[in-house]
Amino acid sequence: MSANRFRFRAWHKTREHFLSDPISFYITEPSGVVNVIYSRNRVIVPAHRVVLMQSTGLLDSNGVEIYEGDIVGIGNKNGEKGVVTWNDEHDPCWMLVLGKNARSWNLGERSKQDCVIGNIYENPELIEV
Repeated sequence: MSANRFRFRAWHKTREHFLSDPISFYITEPSGVVNVIYSRNRVIVPAHRVVLMQSTGLLDSNGVEIYEGDIVGIGNKNGEKGVVTWNDEHDPCWMLVLGKNARSWNLGERSKQDCVIGNIYENPELIEV
């Protein structure tokens, strides 16, 4: 799969499920606020009811596309896992934030060793408190 930095998925907050692919969204205000998002079946959903998650453009060790908000099991570690998030600090990149100590690794360097095991919306129990 080629890196496509503009793929998204959307979590519907009130219905608690992901909207069907393909997801389209558009900006309708000059302020740059996303007003609506709709799914393949043309159901319009107000933006305040969804959470957009961008694809990292990377695949895990099983060939699964990795998205922001995914929970990833760390290869060759004793049950360690982290959450995929964007880091726009000094060197912008996708990061894997690990555990309560908030250690982080550059996901691009690791993705082929790790495996998506869930996401923060469907599997919150996988995240360490």
